[in-house]
Amino acid sequence: MKKSKLKKNTHRIPITHRASTNTFTPTFLFIITRLFRSFMREGEYDRMRRLYDSFFDIRDQSRQTTTMSYQPRSQVLPTNNPTNRNTDELSTALITLGVTAVKKNPMKVGFYLVGLLLFIFFQGFKVSPIQREQFHEALKVMNTDQVNQAEDAMLDAMFHYRRLRWNFIVYESCSTDCQYYKSLYHEKRKIYEDLAREEQEKLSIAKSKLGILSEYGIDETRTLFQNSFQFGKRVATRQSQWDFFFYTINSISRSRDESILVYLIKILTTVLFNFTMGVIIAVIGFMYQLVGLVQSFHVTWYTGLFFFAFASLAAISYALTWLIGLYLLACGGVYVTVKLVAANMRLENGGARAGQNIRYHEERYYR
Repeated sequence: MKKSKLKKNTHRIPITHRASTNTFTPTFLFIITRLFRSFMREGEYDRMRRLYDSFFDIRDQSRQTTTMSYQPRSQVLPTNNPTNRNTDELSTALITLGVTAVKKNPMKVGFYLVGLLLFIFFQGFKVSPIQREQFHEALKVMNTDQVNQAEDAMLDAMFHYRRLRWNFIVYESCSTDCQYYKSLYHEKRKIYEDLAREEQEKLSIAKSKLGILSEYGIDETRTLFQNSFQFGKRVATRQSQWDFFFYTINSISRSRDESILVYLIKILTTVLFNFTMGVIIAVIGFMYQLVGLVQSFHVTWYTGLFFFAFASLAAISYALTWLIGLYLLACGGVYVTVKLVAANMRLENGGARAGQNIRYHEERYYR
């Protein structure tokens, strides 16, 4: 009885369908492309999308089957590699996109350059000796010792109140001594807030002697922006660490068909997304705190509006420049990596074909 031979399933899923199921589709890069779609010429978006799809076909091209027939030596190392061609076309399309965006939006680019120049070169107007003397005279009126004493008394009453208070989920129990320290804490807190508000008003009057456009005002604005920007980068770094941890766990638990290049691109797009959101949060937080800073200098409404507009423009320009540099660095790293992987694939395929040719000649010689 002859055993029935099972026909091996040699059906290969097309590249376009296999990329949507196995390979990673960087949604973030696609969203960025959609955002810049208004900057492209007609028909250029479809070309970018085709190049975008062909860019991630490296793993699929490396798995193409090779024939066992004899091939001449000139075909062992092919020179026309589609991976290199697609990578070069994608980089050229990105450069063309940037040039087109600059040409179509001269006013936006002009505002961007103005804000960047303000951030780099404008350090504020010099303070005259008379203004500096008036500033120091206004500071002498302040009594920080009284504020510090009121704060110490408030913290002492809060410590005793929290020590005597007993909480159980939503139920709170407070004895007679606890009630006494509770009322004392609220009383001392009100005194401290009134004194702190008076001292803040005196400080605002002293700062008004200098002006918000002075070197002191610009230095305080720069310090405020740097603190907000560093906070945004810390948030992005912490989120990227958690994403890297969970991506590593998911890659171990799932199938191992995913190549290291696709995994690195997935991590890279996640890091870019996190830092983009972190910088956006930092700029929005800076603009929110900038309102209070402008009010602390007691300036007129038109001076405050002028300063707020140009300070926000400088912050947005710097953040945009930082993100552009980050994206260029990431794209350059991906470009070099793809070039190296393509060169390695070409050498490996060439070595495999050369080995097949040698075995072919040996079989013909000994046959």
